[in-house]
Amino acid sequence: MKLSSLKLLPFLAFLAAFPAQADLETKMQGMCDKMKTCSLDELKKQQDVPPEMKAMMEGMFDNMCVQWMQPYTVAMGEAGLSKKAEACIDTVLNESCESLMQTEGNFESAACKEFEQAADKAGVDLDNINGQP
Repeated sequence: MKLSSLKLLPFLAFLAAFPAQADLETKMQGMCDKMKTCSLDELKKQQDVPPEMKAMMEGMFDNMCVQWMQPYTVAMGEAGLSKKAEACIDTVLNESCESLMQTEGNFESAACKEFEQAADKAGVDLDNINGQP
C-alpha cells in the first residue's frame, strides 16, 4: 500500500499544478491574440505589402505564436512562476497596440520586472528555454 501511495504523489502534484498552467496558457493565448491584432493592424498601414503576404502572415500568427510560447509556459509552471508571468502578461494586454508598437519590443512594467527577477532567481533563462530564441 505504501508503494502505490508514493507512485500516486507525482500524479497528484501534476493535477494540482494543472489549473495554474491552464490559467497561464489562457493568458498566453490572450497575449498571442494581442500580438496578432497589433501586428496585423500595423501591417494594414503598410501600403506596399501585397494582400497575399498579409493573408500568409495572418495564418502564421494563428499557428506559430502558441507553439512558440509552449516551452515558456511549461518552464514557468514548473518553476512556480505562473502567477508572476500572468501579472506581466496582464500589463501587456492592458496596453494599447499603439503604445506597444512604440516600445519596439522593449515593453517594461513593474510586474514584468518582478517576473524577470523571480525567473532569474529560479534559474529560468527566459532568453533560451528549451533551445528557443
